[in-house]
Amino acid sequence: MNHHTTIDRSPNRFALEDEQGQEMGYLDYHVDDVHYFLDYVYVDPIFRGQSVGQHIVRAALDFAQSQHLKAVPICGYARTVMQRMASRT
Repeated sequence: MNHHTTIDRSPNRFALEDEQGQEMGYLDYHVDDVHYFLDYVYVDPIFRGQSVGQHIVRAALDFAQSQHLKAVPICGYARTVMQRMASRT
């Protein structure tokens, strides 16, 4: 699967696109002074089962870390991905 992650600052969204620019999925978020809230993850049905959601969550977590913000999963899927990542370390 060829894709790249784009950051859309308004409306606070990480979007994953394929090489043709088709949006595969996205993660909506909001921030305060110290927290990075992962509000909602969506993956287009035709791309489900291809780790698109995991890739988006990981990219968002990398961004939060680079901004020295504590990631707080509001979305149940984001919480599950974060728990799986923590259990592997």
